Amino acid sequence: MKRLSSPSRPGSAISTLEVVQKKFQAWRQDPSQSHRIPEELWHEAAGLVGTGPSLNHISRTLSVDYNHLKRRSLAMQLGNDGLVEIPLPDMFPQQAISPLAEIVSQNGVILRLFSEKCDSIITAFLKS
Repeated sequence: MKRLSSPSRPGSAISTLEVVQKKFQAWRQDPSQSHRIPEELWHEAAGLVGTGPSLNHISRTLSVDYNHLKRRSLAMQLGNDGLVEIPLPDMFPQQAISPLAEIVSQNGVILRLFSEKCDSIITAFLKS
């Protein structure tokens, strides 16, 4: 197999891939092992994703299903529960803000403005 990067150095992503590949080969050659890939090997394989070699290269090198490896690596990145905490930016203030201007149309539709530029917004609105 032709190597796409420079020769592996200790600690590089390629040398780590080679180490995991040897573990997979040893597991596959052991006749007493079950047919399912052990969780430890899946964990090591999923941990390689994003370290240098592409997901496709890792799955081909380790002879594992691309989609299965992708799902496992995403689950590993997201954590055990699969949830990601997204912090709220400062644009969502914790305290309630009163509108600075309020316009009610003839139909009863209410437009509430919270901007400091209410005057220019209302002027542009009335001119349109």
